[in-house]
Amino acid sequence: SKRIDLSRLAKNHQYPKLIVDIEFYQGLALLCSPNQVIFQYDIKANTVQKFNHFSEKVRSHGTRVITLETDSTYILGDNLYGVLRWNFKNNTVQELKFNCPHDSDGLLYSAGWLNGYKNKGTWMSAQNSSVGYIHPGDSIIYTIDLNIGMKIGEGGYFNALNADINGNVFFSYISKGLYQLKKRKEKVETIDDVEMIFWGSSNGLMSENLQSSTSDHSGNIWCAAFNKISVVNPDNNNIYSFKIHLSENNSFYYNYLIPLQNRHMLT
Repeated sequence: SKRIDLSRLAKNHQYPKLIVDIEFYQGLALLCSPNQVIFQYDIKANTVQKFNHFSEKVRSHGTRVITLETDSTYILGDNLYGVLRWNFKNNTVQELKFNCPHDSDGLLYSAGWLNGYKNKGTWMSAQNSSVGYIHPGDSIIYTIDLNIGMKIGEGGYFNALNADINGNVFFSYISKGLYQLKKRKEKVETIDDVEMIFWGSSNGLMSENLQSSTSDHSGNIWCAAFNKISVVNPDNNNIYSFKIHLSENNSFYYNYLIPLQNRHMLT
């Protein structure tokens, strides 16, 4: 591994000071920033600059999160400006609509956390206690209101959301443990189309205060809570946990989990 100093590689001193999401496109790492500008890091050339392949509609969208949908499309989201599908082969853009604009409390749906597995559908956190699902090629975002967080007066918020190899979604909810929405049918439209599964400390998680989670190549869910890690097999509910003896007393501990092509996990 190596540290990449974007400030030294940037053309015209333009580079993201903070990165909120990363996706890959034709040898480029697309770096989303809070100021709604996407930058590209060219892995071979070792350079960084603004990503200019988008049409004008995408450039004015204010993208903060992006995920690959199919071999030719990406889904782009922002928590203020809606959701787009970008077909990079013909550089066209399609605006996607929520099946209803507001949740039961009158709050506007938007795309917060956004992640999908290629050709298996895209998921997002659509509100504090709601998720949204996009079937590949569909123009509708189907929302599901969940009985978690503020819906049951417990507070909390999404702090990680990912799709696994089967197109199911799992997410950690701050201080509340790990949830999975498992598809009952391929195209999800209502809460009846999914099964909600929960794992907490009573099920074997080392901690419910999860800071990050991701899925590996076998469909296992890795959860990190500071220097404690639990690996959940959702098929049989087996949980293997271990502890990394680093930064034991670091109150500013941040967790990241990234599956590598060699099937190892970078954390």
